[in-house]
Amino acid sequence: MEELGSLNIDNKTKNDITNIVEELRQYPYINAIILFGSYAKGRIKPISDIDICVITDKDINFEQKVAIVGLASDKLDISIFGELPLPIQFRVFREGKILFNRDWLTLHRIRIETVREYLDFLPIIERYINREFPKNHHGSIRQSKDH
Repeated sequence: MEELGSLNIDNKTKNDITNIVEELRQYPYINAIILFGSYAKGRIKPISDIDICVITDKDINFEQKVAIVGLASDKLDISIFGELPLPIQFRVFREGKILFNRDWLTLHRIRIETVREYLDFLPIIERYINREFPKNHHGSIRQSKDH
């Protein structure tokens, strides 16, 4: 798990993440495990939890989903990629650190599909935000984040 080595995470947390990845990778229907959120970005605060996203086969059943999310704890949040909203799926790929991957070609295909869908949907999101929230002197909300 070379991705963990490059992150500024204490050894106990690295061990916790490594242990959960080792457990999850035993399930043959799990294709990839990605760390995202504050730990992946290196913006860890005392209240930060560990966000892990699991990319599975599309046809897993309820019991398999329960087995995955049942490994979560107060400090560890496990999400199933296919059940996340599109903007969060995009964030997983934009900021995430791959902890385990069974098939690079499948992961690459899912990444391309997610980015394509997100970029297709982005103008709709921006129109909604600009309509529902007042503009500031810099223009749209999206532009104002950069200032």
